[in-house]
Formats: sequence, C-alpha cells, structure tokens
Amino acid sequence: IMAGVIKLVGVDKVKSFFPPIVIGPVIMIIGLRLSSTAMGMIGYAPIGDTGMYSVDLKGLLVASVVVITMIVVSAFAKGFFKLVPILISVVVGYVLAFALGMVKVEIIQTAKWFGFSSEAFGTLLTLPTFNWESIIAIAPIALVVFIEHIGDITTNGAVVGKDFFKDPGVHRTLLGDGLATIAAGFLGGPANTTYGENTGVLAVTKVYDPGVIRIAAIVAIILS
Repeated sequence: IMAGVIKLVGVDKVKSFFPPIVIGPVIMIIGLRLSSTAMGMIGYAPIGDTGMYSVDLKGLLVASVVVITMIVVSAFAKGFFKLVPILISVVVGYVLAFALGMVKVEIIQTAKWFGFSSEAFGTLLTLPTFNWESIIAIAPIALVVFIEHIGDITTNGAVVGKDFFKDPGVHRTLLGDGLATIAAGFLGGPANTTYGENTGVLAVTKVYDPGVIRIAAIVAIILS
C-alpha cells in the first residue's frame, strides 16, 4: 500500500515528510531496542521473579573482546584487514570462546553438511492463522519499518554513490520489502526489511553486488 502511495504522490513529496531529523532517531531506537536481546545472548538474564539479574562472565568477556577487536581493527588496521573488522572480530571471539570451553564441538561433529530438517519442512506445510487482535496490535509497526526503509535506502544510496530513490525507485524497493514479508509470513518465517547494520557492512567491505545476498540466501536454504 505504501509503495502505491509513493508511486502516486511522488518520491520528492515523501522525502519532504521524512527529513534526517526524523529518520535518524527512528533507526537508532530500533537498533537500541535490540540491545536487550544482545545482553541476553551474552548471559545477562533475570533470576526468577526476584528482580535480580545474573551475568555470565565468560559471555561478557567474549562480547567485550569482540567489540574491542572490531573497534581497534576499524581504527588502526590498513589494507584488506581494514575492510573486514566484523569478520576478524567474529573469528577472534570464536577462538576465545573455544578456549574457554563455550563451543560445543559434539554438535559440529554430528551436524550434516547439507540437509533440510523435518522441522523446517513441517513449517512450510503449516497454514497461517489470523487473529484480529494481533493484527491490530502489530500492523501499526509497519509505519515504523516504512520510515526505517526510507532512511536505509537514503543511506545506502549515499554509501554506494547512487540515487536509489530514482533508480530503481523507492516504491519498488518498498514493494519488494512488503511482498517478501508477506511470503515469509505464509512460510512461517520472520519479517523482511532493510537493516541499518547492512549499510555499515556496505561501507566497510565496499562490496555492492546484490548477487552476494542471493548466494547467501541459497546457502542458508541448503544448510537449513
């Protein structure tokens, strides 16, 4: 629907309603909202109903080393290494996690190289159910995602050096987002949208070929 509105009223009209002062904070809030998930993944979790939280010191150590490595590489590395600070920090973090006994080697040894799990296949055969209370509660979030999309497409264009608002047109990129999310919903998958983090990857790696995403999608499907 929003793609159709943009097509109807024009890109310039839409951009006038979403200046950087609006788009920037929205994207920041979305990212900061995920910080609780990141904290939970490193072992910061509530202790029952006591209101107290436990901290996994090993998880905190690994997370800190990963972040510090990424900052140091981004700031001081040169040449090829400066282009892949995220990859380097992940490798360093994995090695440290392995040394601390946090990597379950047995799972890696027994995992299949290729496969399509019965759980994934069962998800594909599950028909969606609709609940109006849930729809009314969740649907307005689409407006937030819409603003994020506008901001990400603007920033991606600035990084790549192209005006994506005109070519291929933000109404087309937004339509792709919507159709992909509809398809994912029917297949039991998560919503699909643009992410500011990916803009950072573009800026760091200088790789702008969308073919990379297609390859990653195929690999993800095969290894699911």
